[in-house]
Amino acid sequence: MITTCARRSRLRRSHQSRRHTGRGACGWDRGSHRNRGIAGDLAVFWIGSAGAIFGLLFDSLLGATLERQGWLNNDGVNFLSTASAAAFALLLLVVGIAP
Repeated sequence: MITTCARRSRLRRSHQSRRHTGRGACGWDRGSHRNRGIAGDLAVFWIGSAGAIFGLLFDSLLGATLERQGWLNNDGVNFLSTASAAAFALLLLVVGIAP
């Protein structure tokens, strides 16, 4: 099924193809591993890691300054740090720092 990515044992009708069974959408189609390279996977890993570290440091900065003074509560600090981590990761993608 497409929603669960469960494999189907056989095609229901003879005119159906892999595209109709969800196998292509879930990556079980023959040759789908050729479309992804290790360089792309490593780039996603490093961009995600850099964004997470930036969000961690920004969370500490906001917690030590704005939360301690009572301007933000913990939920606000968490939201802003998560948003800043995502924005930083997107900035890395746009600028093209990643390979």
